[in-house]
Amino acid sequence: GAVAATPLLVRDTSGKLADARCDAREKEATLAGLVARATPITDVRATKEYRSAMLLALSRRALATALGRLQEASL
Repeated sequence: GAVAATPLLVRDTSGKLADARCDAREKEATLAGLVARATPITDVRATKEYRSAMLLALSRRALATALGRLQEASL
């Protein structure tokens, strides 16, 4: 589902998402700040609200996968 007019690349310049010392609230706030840069629209396929919710949910999954792979690589 499209959430911006063009592809959107955001970076966690704070480093909080990969920092094991950061708690879940800090990571969630950082992730929410990153996905807030998207500008979804409502159209016949989905509402703006649905796209925003799915973007956050899929971003959480992607983060969990990335952190799992990072942890496996460090073993």
